[in-house]
Amino acid sequence: MRPEENTFYPGEEADFIVRRFEEMRRKKTRYYFDVHEFEDIIDYYIDSDKLSTALEAVKCGLIQHPDSFAIQLREAQVLMDRGKVSRSLAILKKLSLLESSNHEVFISLGTAYSLSGNFSEAINNFDYALSLNPAEKD
Repeated sequence: MRPEENTFYPGEEADFIVRRFEEMRRKKTRYYFDVHEFEDIIDYYIDSDKLSTALEAVKCGLIQHPDSFAIQLREAQVLMDRGKVSRSLAILKKLSLLESSNHEVFISLGTAYSLSGNFSEAINNFDYALSLNPAEKD
């Protein structure tokens, strides 16, 4: 056997994790996934524009990992994408207090404030995010 035949590629691993999550849903049971696996699952459903399933994955993730910053951030993003901006803002404000140096939180806050029409607060958060990570000006 060649060594590369036994290698797990990130895409294949993510596909396996998503299939396992879908099997769990079909069987109406609970499987364990670590935080990184839930991140991959949620991202897959966000990227596939399956926001209801992404939110279901968030809820499962928070049951297993209630203090996970990454899953809570994704919850805020999914809620924002579903038009629930005020709920998203509440989560993001809490996360900004927990990790005041995480630029992703402030980008998300800027986006949420923009969606809610509070453009001055949006700009403040975008500027702060940029100050935290000036390499990502895009």
